[in-house]
Amino acid sequence: LMATLYHRIGFLDPGWKKAGTGQKKGGDAGVVSAVDLYGAHEFTNERKVVAWPPADGTNVPVLFQDENPDPVPGDDPAGCPVTLSFFGGGTITKARGRLSENGRDVACWVTSPADPARKDRAENGNSVCLIPKSPLKARTTYSVKVEAVVDGEAVTKEWSFTTTPTAKR
Repeated sequence: LMATLYHRIGFLDPGWKKAGTGQKKGGDAGVVSAVDLYGAHEFTNERKVVAWPPADGTNVPVLFQDENPDPVPGDDPAGCPVTLSFFGGGTITKARGRLSENGRDVACWVTSPADPARKDRAENGNSVCLIPKSPLKARTTYSVKVEAVVDGEAVTKEWSFTTTPTAKR
């Protein structure tokens, strides 16, 4: 689920205190996953900013994992999304981002609450997301820069991560 957009955001919320998961193979979907967060959530107005993949993260998937609803415009395979999420409330405007590999830009859709990549799908919560327009390269380090205005305050976050050694995930 971490190679998605919509399903990932809930997992990143630092307010969750307990969770349970399960999977079953079979049926039309191939694999069905279930998550129960037990309602053990501590709500707060304190802003917490969470980047995923995390700074200096390794073994990051190269592919976007299909999800429904689908935030990706078009039908071509996409790369693993990169998100910067703002928990604790706030209004995000003027979001932009850059994903690069050795200084070369990687083509991405940038999606945010104020400007979703798919106008019919605006469920990305309080997150700015970069969705690579093609799969990422295996065993490669990428740099990220996300800029936005959150409740009138300019926010900039820069970090890097490295993808998994194989192109199958």
